[in-house]
Amino acid sequence: MVTMKKSVLLSFITALILGLVLTSCAFEEAREKNYQPLIPPTGEELPLDIDIQPWVVDHDSSLDAASLSLDTMMVSFNTAGNAMTTLVFNVENYTLGMLSQHSDSMHLANSSGGQHIHLIVEDRPYEAHYTNTITVEGDLTSKVFLAFLSRSYHLSLKHDAAHYLHVPLNRSDINPTSPMLFASRPKGIYEGIDAESVLLDFYLVNANMPKSGYEVVVIIDGKEIDRLQEWRPYVMKGLPAREYNLVFELQGKNGETYATANQKFTIQ
Repeated sequence: MVTMKKSVLLSFITALILGLVLTSCAFEEAREKNYQPLIPPTGEELPLDIDIQPWVVDHDSSLDAASLSLDTMMVSFNTAGNAMTTLVFNVENYTLGMLSQHSDSMHLANSSGGQHIHLIVEDRPYEAHYTNTITVEGDLTSKVFLAFLSRSYHLSLKHDAAHYLHVPLNRSDINPTSPMLFASRPKGIYEGIDAESVLLDFYLVNANMPKSGYEVVVIIDGKEIDRLQEWRPYVMKGLPAREYNLVFELQGKNGETYATANQKFTIQ
């Protein structure tokens, strides 16, 4: 009789434990099904609510005479045998290294180094240089590169004399008279007040906007955000903290694509 009671008791305890385990598993499964992560898994599209607005910059007539031209391009080799290119630019009516006058209302990222030259080699992100003599790695004689004058808050000067475009004569893949598009801003990491309003700026060559009917399509993380009809500065707001992949696409009035440029940036 005692043995039978023990057997019944053991069976009851086993059933109770099994029931608790099954209940726990069922609860865990239900909890996992109801759980919604704050950040979607890699590869899923994140919601974007980005506001792009024109930035109205007061015209400064003193900048109309600013000009940039190439004086000298020299290739040398360092002690390791690597090619180095030195570019010497003529900069007139524009002071490199000086902070630009502008309103702080947009809280744009402003370089403490002052006004500078943006140098874009092929499709690489630009480099900022604060003197008219620039030395970079590699032999640029065979490369397409664009240099243009920039304010200290990285806004490009857009009149013809403010840029220099180098297209090697032996580059049959590049037509120097074709419409060209280069990405400028945003670039790098933005944090704090600099992340509230982010400058959106690109550079056009041989493309008259808006007279010729061109549009620049802004694509972020594969999603079309806006279509811009004017070559002017813009600001972006409403960017959540993360890394972004930005693509500019220059399109004609019939939707044909003439050029693209891309750049990555991060909001922290």
